[in-house]
Amino acid sequence: MQCDTEKAKEFAGLYHAADEASLKAQRTHVLAVRSSLVLLVVGGALSAVSVSDQATKWYLSLFAAIISAASVVISIATRALRKDRIWYEGRAVAESIKTMCWRYMTAIEPYQPSIGSVDWIFCDDLQRITAEHSSIGKELSERLLRLPQITTTMRECHKAPLDVRLAKYVEDRVEEQLGWYARKATENKTNGARYFVAIIGCQIGAVFLAGTRVVDPTSEIHWASIVATLAAALIAWSQFKKYDELAQAYGQAAVELTVIRDRAAAVVTEQQMSSLVKDAEHAISREHTLWLARRDHR
Repeated sequence: MQCDTEKAKEFAGLYHAADEASLKAQRTHVLAVRSSLVLLVVGGALSAVSVSDQATKWYLSLFAAIISAASVVISIATRALRKDRIWYEGRAVAESIKTMCWRYMTAIEPYQPSIGSVDWIFCDDLQRITAEHSSIGKELSERLLRLPQITTTMRECHKAPLDVRLAKYVEDRVEEQLGWYARKATENKTNGARYFVAIIGCQIGAVFLAGTRVVDPTSEIHWASIVATLAAALIAWSQFKKYDELAQAYGQAAVELTVIRDRAAAVVTEQQMSSLVKDAEHAISREHTLWLARRDHR
């Protein structure tokens, strides 16, 4: 759930550090899983080739063994490094801090101007979050941690009149997140459907190819085994990406934010502003909970 580079500059330095750590861990973990599955398919394909020439057969067996071993090594390394934990926890921390920043900018509790020590409270809250998620501390960039935790934009918005704060929140938070959720819901729904068709196609193909081998058992290539292995890899990738689950979650969030956006036109008091922001952040925060739930169950 990332925003564009310019708008990201509005947030606390700790947000940037957690966001970067999460993205780096995500890229590493996804690449490892994809590589392991690709190698598994390639190794299985080589193993399914049977040739009469002994030298060629030996080399094919050797390559199949090496590739399969590489897949196993990557899987073990992926499990040992647990980049997925850094990915999920970093994302949860980054999004929690973004929520805090928007609460600060919209001047709702616990950062109302009337309190007089909102900067102190905000920094205390940042310290609390880092203490609760201390395991990712070593992954945070020192360069980004040196950035201000309360930016000029945050201070200016915090002091602005109600209508200015409301307009900025609706445009840069609600509308942006609504568009992001809607796009992601569509993307995940489409990808889920595509992988389902591909998996069913591979499974049907494996059955057909197995039948043709009964008719012609002399074939040197066991196509049914290759296609079945490909189907298994596609199933594993689809489960890893959780297309259907995310499509539903993002779609629901988009619907909620649509209603909240339309309610903004009726906001005329600080109390209504506070209620609007709380409802919007609650709808968005469900994804934070999802990231942490994934981390805790892996």
